[in-house]
Amino acid sequence: MFGKTVELDSHPHVEPMISNPKKNAPVEFSLAEVKMAIARVPGHYQQKYQLHAQNDVFNQTTFAVLEFLSLGSYVDVTASPMTDTRTDITIEVRRKVGAFDQWHEVQNANQHITKMFEALSALLPAVRQLSNPVSVENPTATVKFPGSWDVVKQHVQKLVTTYPGTYEVASDGGDRMVLRRKPQTGDDVVMAKDCIIKILQTGSGENSCDVSMEATNDENRIATQGELDRNKLIMTITTNLLQNSLAPPPAAPQASGGNNTVLLAVVVIIVIAAAAFFVLK
Repeated sequence: MFGKTVELDSHPHVEPMISNPKKNAPVEFSLAEVKMAIARVPGHYQQKYQLHAQNDVFNQTTFAVLEFLSLGSYVDVTASPMTDTRTDITIEVRRKVGAFDQWHEVQNANQHITKMFEALSALLPAVRQLSNPVSVENPTATVKFPGSWDVVKQHVQKLVTTYPGTYEVASDGGDRMVLRRKPQTGDDVVMAKDCIIKILQTGSGENSCDVSMEATNDENRIATQGELDRNKLIMTITTNLLQNSLAPPPAAPQASGGNNTVLLAVVVIIVIAAAAFFVLK
């Protein structure tokens, strides 16, 4: 009479979890070239993708990206060497919290994968150019620092103390100092080689010191365009840090005695005029 009986499901509806979007592609570039290109991704996208973690053992780099109405996602980029000149790149996107459960989130994730491969497609050829051999002199610069040579050396030591994981003193004797600048993951050109910075006093004045600076490596010979560009930038940054450290502090503003005298005289005149007004009234 009432027709077929329908049993109700007592279990609430749960959206199925969706696997993290992933894609891989082999490229005809060495592992070192791929890693250098990956390191340049944040700059390529004006820091939209920010470095979150790096695992040099597994050659995996993780970027963090924000999304509208979401806590954002992590983008894992893994480089696996196939041969000396061929590398497999795997890109996987995962949510910062939980797992994917909406298809529109998967679409956003696929866009991150596409953008990451587009960036690497543009960066890898540029990185290869940095590997081109060059035959040039070591980059040098002549700088006039305020203060004596001893003052300059003190500030070089202060620089090393301030950045202990970046700089260390390789040698210090007489009118010559040598700094060793360690590679940093944030370098525009990521290399395993240290940059050697030679600092030599070439002259001195009454209140200044002329210094010659040279950027090279342990072999005293820069062999590639990438190392040349990196060492030029390191020398510029090091010089600027020393110049800022040696710059005298700005003088504190001092009140002028003459101005105070004028102001006092004006106040006295106003008081006398006011008193005379009331007396005449």
